[in-house]
Amino acid sequence: MAAGVVLVALAEAARPRGGRANLIDWDEIAALASGRVRGSHLSPARRGRIKASYQRMAAEVTPTLLETVGGLPAGQGLPEFQVLDRFTWLELNIGLMRRALEPLERSTLVANSLIAQMGRAGVSRYVALLLGFLSGRVLGQFDPQLLGREPIEHALYLVEPNVAKWQEAEDLPGDDLRRWLILHELTHAWQFAAHPWLRQHLNDELGRLIATAAAAQGSDGSGRRSLSSVLALTAGVPSQLAAVRRMQATMSLVEGYGNLVMNLWAGVCCPGSTSWKRPIASGPGGGARWRCCSGV
Repeated sequence: MAAGVVLVALAEAARPRGGRANLIDWDEIAALASGRVRGSHLSPARRGRIKASYQRMAAEVTPTLLETVGGLPAGQGLPEFQVLDRFTWLELNIGLMRRALEPLERSTLVANSLIAQMGRAGVSRYVALLLGFLSGRVLGQFDPQLLGREPIEHALYLVEPNVAKWQEAEDLPGDDLRRWLILHELTHAWQFAAHPWLRQHLNDELGRLIATAAAAQGSDGSGRRSLSSVLALTAGVPSQLAAVRRMQATMSLVEGYGNLVMNLWAGVCCPGSTSWKRPIASGPGGGARWRCCSGV
């Protein structure tokens, strides 16, 4: 009896209701995530002043960085830093996610059903919750323009409200803290500029991840596989999880090298950091915030 009720309920949930439904609604994600962001927008004038200070600090630490890691290939340079507040960080990263998942756009159109509607709502709320949380935690980010179109223009960012909040909460020296973060993000920019294969490797893995998601959703265009589409976009399938693990392994190496350079040369570039960087990185809550420093 109970099994029969469950089967009837599942059949009703999967019953087509006419039309098509997209399992990813970026406008809904943006609206939900924006409601979770705290703080205010930085004015253009203040953004310009902060950017000038970032560039000055980057110019101070870049020679030591390049002397340490071995310089840049001919014709390559490091990008300028851009200033973000929490709202512009959110806008930037929704744009990056939308661009990366663009190949899935047709695959996420399925027959409209209760399952499809519930799946879209679940995806939207999950992504919005994640982005809303990270908007108040991420300190810096390097964008290697994965799956971007030519010409590729790498970008460096610091999220100034989060840096300022951390500085105030831990009573840290502001310039040394920012030099420390700038050194870390510049290291990531050097990694990708000096090793073009790294971006291609991540592009290949991300492409496989998207391809397996599209394959799991079905390609017959009938829209009859809305349940498998929801599962592919949420829980994932084994081949997707394998691709995620490979990307995680690569990014752990990239991030670990950035931390190594910071720890080796922070005393030279940021003299005041030697007295506080270890307690902050390992103290209560510090590790969680530190792991969010780079959005690469």
